[in-house]
Amino acid sequence: MIIELSCDLDGAGVRTLMPACEAWVVNEDPELTLDLRNVSKIDSSGLGLLVHLYKRKLARGQTFQIANVDGEVLELLQRFSLLALFCVDKPRLNSEHLPSQHPAHAG
Repeated sequence: MIIELSCDLDGAGVRTLMPACEAWVVNEDPELTLDLRNVSKIDSSGLGLLVHLYKRKLARGQTFQIANVDGEVLELLQRFSLLALFCVDKPRLNSEHLPSQHPAHAG
């Protein structure tokens, strides 16, 4: 199942999403992917939501991943070493957000 989020993953956004989260977790689809292309902000509430969904799907023997990550969201996930945990599907690496020595700058 792929869910395209249309709100930021901050306190207000997470409160909006919480009622739907349980349905996403108990869905019989063995894979849940959150498409974050429209998410420009994330805070500790959003990180907590991602970890919560990951743990719940893992406990059911299923997978959780995120897709289309960039900007501030990508930076925070990198800073907290969470990219690998969430099996990021084809992140959009915007080179303006990366250090000049990052492999994305290689030409």
